[in-house]
Amino acid sequence: MIREERAVLLGVLTLIGFAFLVFLEFGSFIYPFPLNEVVFLIVSIQFFIWNQKQFRLITGLFLCSALSALMASEFFWSLFVDQETWEFLYHGICLDIFKLMNLAITLILIFFSLRTVISNVYSRSWTLIIPLTLFISSAPYNPILETIAYVGMGIVAIIWKPFAPTHQLWVLLAGLYAMKLAMLLI
Repeated sequence: MIREERAVLLGVLTLIGFAFLVFLEFGSFIYPFPLNEVVFLIVSIQFFIWNQKQFRLITGLFLCSALSALMASEFFWSLFVDQETWEFLYHGICLDIFKLMNLAITLILIFFSLRTVISNVYSRSWTLIIPLTLFISSAPYNPILETIAYVGMGIVAIIWKPFAPTHQLWVLLAGLYAMKLAMLLI
């Protein structure tokens, strides 16, 4: 197992371990999905440090995506601002701008990743459904379609490994979004 795989596994296992401790203490399994953005940011920083010479653009974009996702999180802002400021942020446009930035950066990352996959073999062009699904799901914010898009990109990353070993970040995103949706639906 390479260090990138270990970092992704450690990020996911940390959240699952936290959920297991909550299960032992309170008797119900509660996955801590507000911490997804923090875990993704920490793992992205580590990937940027490890792969900045070879994949500076890709890891930099993942890092920007992680930062914008963290800034778009209501949970993150609730830790640092008072109630009145949090309500202003929640009902204002600031969080939506960060969400839009995250979507744009994610679509750029998908484009770069799929460009390498499709340029090698044209029969893989069916993978273009993934960014279209993400784009369509972002307009009305449909978490199920968004999770399908991330899981699809994770599957493509596992199969064809674009920009290996940074493709592990797609796997991490797919896992985090899948566990978040599972927790919300259960």
